[in-house]
Formats: sequence, C-alpha cells, structure tokens
Amino acid sequence: MKLTEHSLQTVSPVSPVRLPTLPPGVPYLLSRLSDENLGYRELAGILEGVPTIAARILALANSAWAAPVNPVTALATACGLLGIGVVRSVSVALAVSSPFSSNRCPEFEVVRFWQSALLTADAASLLHTRLPAHLRRTLDVQTVRTAGLLQHLGLVWMADSLAEPTNQALERVSADPGLRLHQALRESVGMGYDEAGTLLANAWNLPVELREAMGRQHPAPGESPLILLVAGAGDLVSSLLSEREPVEACSLMEILGLSPETRQSLREELRAEAVKVHALASTLFSAAVRV
Repeated sequence: MKLTEHSLQTVSPVSPVRLPTLPPGVPYLLSRLSDENLGYRELAGILEGVPTIAARILALANSAWAAPVNPVTALATACGLLGIGVVRSVSVALAVSSPFSSNRCPEFEVVRFWQSALLTADAASLLHTRLPAHLRRTLDVQTVRTAGLLQHLGLVWMADSLAEPTNQALERVSADPGLRLHQALRESVGMGYDEAGTLLANAWNLPVELREAMGRQHPAPGESPLILLVAGAGDLVSSLLSEREPVEACSLMEILGLSPETRQSLREELRAEAVKVHALASTLFSAAVRV
C-alpha cells in the first residue's frame, strides 16, 4: 500500500508508521546555530541549553578522534578544539537522530548513514564557495550545510518505523549495486526517502528551505539554487562512497555554472575528507545500533 501524508496522519498512535515528535532542542538549535558570527563562548552558551548534546560534545572533544593534549572539561574549550563547523553539524545530527532507533532494520548502517550526511554538509558548503558570485549571495551557507546534513533524514525514520520493508529494500540494493535506493524503497515501501523526508519535515514544521531540500532530491533544471546545490552535493557524496560516476551531480553542477575541473577538485577534496568524517561518525554513533 502506498503511504501518503493523509494516511500517516490518520493512523493510530501505536501504529508503526507514526511520525515522531520533534525533539524540543531542535528548533532552538537550528535557529541559534544559523548565526554566522558565533564565537566559541557563544556556541558553548547555546549548547548549555541542551545538556545531553553538551555532554556528547565534551565526550567527542576528549575522544581519540579529537586527540586532546590535556583533558577537556570546559564546553567553550571543547568548541575551540573541535571547531565551530564540526560542533554545529554534530549538534544538529545528534538532536535530529535522538527520536529514532533502527535496531529492527539490520541492513541500515548507522555509521555509514551519518558519514554520508556529515560529508554532504561539507560538500554543500564547498559547492557554495565555488558558485558564481550572483548565486552565492542568494544562499546562506549555514542553511546550505544544514540542508545537506538533513537531506536523507527520511531514511532514518523509515528504518525506524517501517523497518521490515525498508530492510528488504536495503537488502536488494546490497545484492544489486546497479539498483538505486530510492527505486528499491518505492517498490518495497511505497515511497522513497525523499517523500518520507517531506512528511517528516512537514510534521516537524521545519523551515521551508529545509523541507524543499529534504523532498526535492532529484530536481529539474528550473529548481531553486539551494535545491540544485544540495541535490548535487548529495549525489556527489553518494557516488564517492559507492565508487560510481556522479552523473546526476555533474548535470546539476553544470546548471550551477561549475566547470569539470571544479567538479573534479571537489571530488578529490571530499575523498580525502571521507576518512576523517567516517571516524567522526563512528565515534558519535557506533555504540547506538548495529553498524
């Protein structure tokens, strides 16, 4: 049966396809972390309002991944050590992942998912810096990064609340590398991760820019620069991690005015970054569920 927004809104509260409640800290974080002028102390002050995330940031700062010279006991010091960009992305990732558990979907690889999400945020940010000036001025870089980070969040919800058919789709993709995940999900579940992302973003009343990025992942040439950029970043990262040619990303980046040389340079930068981001995702999420 194809799932629609209406059917999801009318299911029983105990239904396995119910939409989760937006974690209380997410709107606060999204609004405050969008400030381009945040310093380490201001960032630490924001995170103090969400103690569970503040604790994880401190733990990350003291981890082997960060490799501090001395123990880090102050949140502002942790933010300085990790860097504002990392702290922003990690804080949002931890906040939006908190309502979900994919234990019943063994094919869903949590570390790989968040490696891809964090790397897509980086890719979107890098793409933003290379846009023609007239396009770059129309886009807020923090919105671009957050949109990249949340692009495939619908898949996390599907792995949690629609575990069995989602697992079947992931199994099929694993057995057939030529099968794209969104196609397998539509055949097994009745919708793709982009449609699931739209339902989730609408239920959480996320800003319209984020809703569009989560729901328009295979855009036509006339879409907004933000949608084109985030979709291109997502396909670039997906192709990199699966070692295939980024055909869709190339066409989208051509529309945005980026040369083949720029695209190749971006790919090489992301290839080098992927190892570090995988280690970061492992540090943050490997204990949560099967990876």
